[in-house]
Amino acid sequence: MKTLKTLIRLHKKQLDDLLKKINNLEEQKDNFTKTLRYLEDQAAKELEEHCGGQYAFMLEKYLENIEDKKKQLIDHIDNTDRQIQSLRIELYDKFTELKKFEIALENHLKREQNLLKITETKSLDEFNTNQFTLNSISKN
Repeated sequence: MKTLKTLIRLHKKQLDDLLKKINNLEEQKDNFTKTLRYLEDQAAKELEEHCGGQYAFMLEKYLENIEDKKKQLIDHIDNTDRQIQSLRIELYDKFTELKKFEIALENHLKREQNLLKITETKSLDEFNTNQFTLNSISKN
């Protein structure tokens, strides 16, 4: 029984750790997404301001650099999504395992309570039988 409680605690700790990792990755993904939106906004702003102006010759190279950065961010977002999905699958497996141990512990405790009740009932039956026997002998 002690080992089941230890296993349950261990699995709860592992679940907490996995949840922290998932949350951290979600935050990273959000940051990547915000950066991506910022780059898109900056590219649109620069295009609007400098298209047809005296700095238009530099705009093409700037937009190419922005596109490269956007591709890198999209790759980071995709990688982060894959990591999150992988961790969620692991989280589901750990949670399933935790529930198995909790159910096993619960069943073990129920069996112990039932055995205790049976032992208590036998003791009370024996006591009552002895009392009845003593009362019968004393009346005769």
